[in-house]
Amino acid sequence: MKNKKTILIAARNISGRTGASKIILFQAHFLAESGWTVFLVANKIPVKTDNANIKCFKIPIIGFSKYSKRIWFSRLCSLAVGVIKPNFVYGHGDMMTQDFLALHNCVFLASEVGEERVLPSTNDVGRFHRKMLIGGKYRKLIANSLLMKRDLISRYDVEENRIDVLYPGYSSDEYNPFNKAEAKQNILEKYELPLDSMLIGFVASGDFKKRNLKTLILAFSQAKFRDKVYLVVVGSDKYLNEYKCLVKDLGIESKVVWAGFQEKTYPFMKSFDLFVQPASHEEFGMTVLEAMASGTAVIVSNGVGASELFCGIANENVLKSPVKVEDLALALEKNIYDTEYRQCVASTLEEISQEYSWDKNFEKLLKIIDAK
Repeated sequence: MKNKKTILIAARNISGRTGASKIILFQAHFLAESGWTVFLVANKIPVKTDNANIKCFKIPIIGFSKYSKRIWFSRLCSLAVGVIKPNFVYGHGDMMTQDFLALHNCVFLASEVGEERVLPSTNDVGRFHRKMLIGGKYRKLIANSLLMKRDLISRYDVEENRIDVLYPGYSSDEYNPFNKAEAKQNILEKYELPLDSMLIGFVASGDFKKRNLKTLILAFSQAKFRDKVYLVVVGSDKYLNEYKCLVKDLGIESKVVWAGFQEKTYPFMKSFDLFVQPASHEEFGMTVLEAMASGTAVIVSNGVGASELFCGIANENVLKSPVKVEDLALALEKNIYDTEYRQCVASTLEEISQEYSWDKNFEKLLKIIDAK
């Protein structure tokens, strides 16, 4: 490839349904719109894109164990690099050799904090990460939070100057504070709730256990609310019925709305009076930033990378991880009943979010690439 602006982006999953794959797609489109030719190499990949500068190549998954599948995917990606000969290779945790390595999860830390157990050394994903990171076959490592950067330094002995922190972004066309009242009315009417209701929101693409939904449900059941306060759960999980049974046992079925998976979550983010992300561990947590940008007050655990963005009065809504049910219940009450406080938090967070849109993310990514 003679074009001086060619980049190959590799990841097993670029479906657009996970936080990591959304980041990859947004960055790919920004690069393409800026004149780059972008080669997306993945197993799960969009059927088509609306930009001629984006070329998609599907790589088959070969192997039996998760480890061998990752190794073979990496090898096939390397073959693609040899054929395409891009100027830069941008891997997302599934390649052994690349110019820029972006990580989206800390598997060992997640197990230690989220599940309170040490991940076995034989774990397939852990083995691959260890081999990939200790080998050091990358120019720059991109972490999506300081939380992740600290873990990479302490666990893999990565030099600090080889790591750049690049917080994920959000679409300012979708996640913004405009027309909040209208969005809320639409959600209330859709789920047949009283028009003067207060909505507490929880949004996750999956893995409710990691995001600590159980603690939120218990705290919601203990909080002293008036009748018209509802918990809205957006997303799905393979253990969804267990959460529904918990809600039933607590006698709060009429207070919880199960909205299921939603392709577009911004109408919900705008409609919430309060958004809660109580995960014990989350490498970043894009939903937190999306809620902030929507002008919604947020309660978050300090185990969530996005909590690093909080400052001023919003810091009072950062709870120590692991979040205790009674602490979260008190925080819910304070945010729901102290309107002035809630609005001040929301305003502070919305202002902070303006520095972390996808436009800002892309500007910082280009600086990392240009610095080589």
